[in-house]
Amino acid sequence: MLNGAAVYDSFTQAANAVEHLENEQTPCFDANGDGNCDDGSTVVQFAREYAIGMGVLLAPDNPAIGAVSPEQVLYGETSASIWAENVNATGTMESVRAVIIPPEKSDSDPTSDPATMCDLNLPALTLNHAGNGRYVGEYDGFTEIGTYKIVLYAMDTDGNMSELASTKVRQSALDRHEPDDTPDQADVIFINDDAQKHNFHERGDADWIRFYGRSDTSYEIKAGSLGADCDIVIELHGDDLTTPLKTRNLRGPGEDELLSWRAPQSGVYHMRLTNAAGASGADTEYELEMDIPIAPEHGWLRGTIRDAASGESLPNAVVAIQLGTDKSVALSGRDGEYLIPHESGKFTVTAEAPGYKRETRSEVSIHEDDSTLLEFQLRSIGHLVTPDLWIRAVIHTEEKGPIDAVWREGGRENTSRGDTVLWGHFHASPDDVTWGSGNNPDLFVKIWFDVGGRVDVNFFHVSVPDIEVLSDHPFDGVPDEHGVTTLSRRYIRHYFQEGGSHADEQDEDGNPPADIRPTGNPL
Repeated sequence: MLNGAAVYDSFTQAANAVEHLENEQTPCFDANGDGNCDDGSTVVQFAREYAIGMGVLLAPDNPAIGAVSPEQVLYGETSASIWAENVNATGTMESVRAVIIPPEKSDSDPTSDPATMCDLNLPALTLNHAGNGRYVGEYDGFTEIGTYKIVLYAMDTDGNMSELASTKVRQSALDRHEPDDTPDQADVIFINDDAQKHNFHERGDADWIRFYGRSDTSYEIKAGSLGADCDIVIELHGDDLTTPLKTRNLRGPGEDELLSWRAPQSGVYHMRLTNAAGASGADTEYELEMDIPIAPEHGWLRGTIRDAASGESLPNAVVAIQLGTDKSVALSGRDGEYLIPHESGKFTVTAEAPGYKRETRSEVSIHEDDSTLLEFQLRSIGHLVTPDLWIRAVIHTEEKGPIDAVWREGGRENTSRGDTVLWGHFHASPDDVTWGSGNNPDLFVKIWFDVGGRVDVNFFHVSVPDIEVLSDHPFDGVPDEHGVTTLSRRYIRHYFQEGGSHADEQDEDGNPPADIRPTGNPL
């Protein structure tokens, strides 16, 4: 009635509210004051149309949040539920939001100044109404170790905002480099870069790291910021991945470890890190960094290695800066990124990866105390059909000599018993020869992945030039099988079974045997 509603409408709303309480009271409307309930009389009809005065409009109160989700601790998972309860407003509720303040911005205190949240350009989450004044949301961005501050507020359609409420989520054990439990899964560590953040996520966990060591260069490997239950053991490995070159575990849980080492020769080395305390999960985090002493005139060369055709990043590519007969080398990480600390000047830089052509850049400038960005897009040699199977075709042309053929997949599907069959063709590139075209196959290929584990690669020669065929399984950059298809050797089969590789060849010039004559009356 205060807001100008008709008398009878106000009564029905109040009656509904009473009945909602599920008690035994029965609301009654007495329109003429005779002590009896009225329903449908002329007096009641008048009450439907009658309002007391013009209505009194009240300024609505600001929305209010009664409670929020308690502080939470995550042990590697990146998602957490955030909620607000007993949210109410005299006006119409528009939204309840949670602003996420990551660890690196936690020094700011937006709870005292809401405008700060906008200035910081922070991620925000709109919570969903779950009924009865409860709003719930799921945030999947807790990807850094540290404490996140969560600031919640409610707002109505008139723009009135509640007081800010806050809670916290602490990410204690995130390890972006997992899985890294074996040497084959090892991620790359960059020299003289920011520390990598790791943890021991399960009991018995071992973290493997790889890097390229340069001969007669001294390195310092430091494990720091250890959790209270982390007693780090650092093992340094060369080609022998079972017997370490050097081991360091001089201090106890929660205490930093430092390993100093001089590389005896250039090559790829590995580190294996374990927890002597045997604990896992919370309080087993650590930060790993690797440095070499650099003079003030040094700078950095950094960039990303990608596949020229697909744009996908290439891990474990080798980037080298030539220094006469010597070179500085780095490996690219899982995301294709690389980093090399180096003296300033102009240098020749090469990048290569298994199954790809080497690319060379000349006169690359590295500036003192600065980073030079150098991106590489490598053109593949052959094609990775699967992460384990690589195939290649080289066409021997009259115009340009040997050229790499381009792969085009036609299709793949599974049989009813679980085998997989894949087919496609290689063709000459129009960038190499005028007759090259994706619609002009030079070599057909059918690949059979048998349910029993055997892999058959069948090459069928089509065109005039001789075509080399190569395959590798499992893929390591060195072909397991090699052959040449010709007009008289149109079929070559490479097959892989129980760790071995084999080849079959069949001569066939396309003509019928000499003793075969047509019969009947062919036209």
